[in-house]
Amino acid sequence: MDVPPARSILLVGEGNFSFSSSVCQLEAESSITATCLQHQEEALRQEGAAINIQTIQDSGGCVLFGVDCTKLGECVSLQGRVFDRVVFNFPHCGRKSGVKKNRELLKNFFLSCIQVLAEDGEVHVSLCNGQGGTPVDKPKREWHNSWQVAAMAAEAHLILSAVCPFENENYPSYKCTGYRSQDKGFRVENALLHIFSRSFPCISVQITHMEEVVEGENVHYNIPTELSDYVFRCGNTAALLLSSFKYKTLTVSSLSSGDFSVQILSIQQFSHGPPPGTPFCPFSLHPEPFSFDISFWTGPSWEEKKFYAAIREASLGTVEQVQLMDTFSHPDLSQTSYCYRLTYHSHTHALSHTQALMFHKHLELLLSSRLQVTIR
Repeated sequence: MDVPPARSILLVGEGNFSFSSSVCQLEAESSITATCLQHQEEALRQEGAAINIQTIQDSGGCVLFGVDCTKLGECVSLQGRVFDRVVFNFPHCGRKSGVKKNRELLKNFFLSCIQVLAEDGEVHVSLCNGQGGTPVDKPKREWHNSWQVAAMAAEAHLILSAVCPFENENYPSYKCTGYRSQDKGFRVENALLHIFSRSFPCISVQITHMEEVVEGENVHYNIPTELSDYVFRCGNTAALLLSSFKYKTLTVSSLSSGDFSVQILSIQQFSHGPPPGTPFCPFSLHPEPFSFDISFWTGPSWEEKKFYAAIREASLGTVEQVQLMDTFSHPDLSQTSYCYRLTYHSHTHALSHTQALMFHKHLELLLSSRLQVTIR
């Protein structure tokens, strides 16, 4: 995949700075800022670090030491700056750190980097094959054994926009040294580059209440406010069309052109869609679904359609599936208990576990106040 050049690039978590040095040579017109967690003395002990740092500086780039990628907003040298691209190359907590610690590292990095990311900027994260937890990994790990990179990015309202092979050959001077330059480096064969961008926020739809008179009766309905100027009100269209038709018999030979030839190529130039055969690509790639159960007691005035309306309102349209798991009617009371399983999933917005749970808690409050149910 060809990655377009960026005006300004921030690289975090660098080791011997060989990757940053390669980026400087590959994207000479970009403004490069390379950072590492270690202090300068420790960083310079790594093989080739001094030469790579000099290459970056000679190219007009900037090198910063002691920068924590999970606290970029606190870095004095980065105050007031935003970048078109933030790059974290093969993040790792080190040694035998479990997947949970590495997920936490990713989540904190994403939450941190959006503080220095331009509005239309991108976040690039390279991971070893299998770590990301997306279907692009071959073979794909079990979800609980992966780093869940898309879900961690969603915590910072970022969506996965693209996944492509990490093209190591494009960075000839890059030498992968592993965590803090340990002897054993990361395996970059079949590694993947994950590209993230900002998501539009989930917002509630403003409703306009409409009232019209149809055949002498008042009709009430709701429409989205943003579409209120585009409401199509039908009239007596059949009579209007019939009155507009005028028939006249013509012979083809009397016309200057009896038949008009349409070439397929002339039609294709008006097509603005993707080429034929291109698979549909949603805004957010490989989003993770989250399922929660909700149980409650209802009374005799229970209406299921109001329940579904409350779900749409509380979840801002992110509930993909509602499944009735169990019911129980009390033999002595006019009450029925319901247990539903709701699946939250969005291909258009960043939906994290935190936000999905927040929507679910809001649904419980909405059901209690509006439908007078008793949450179990």
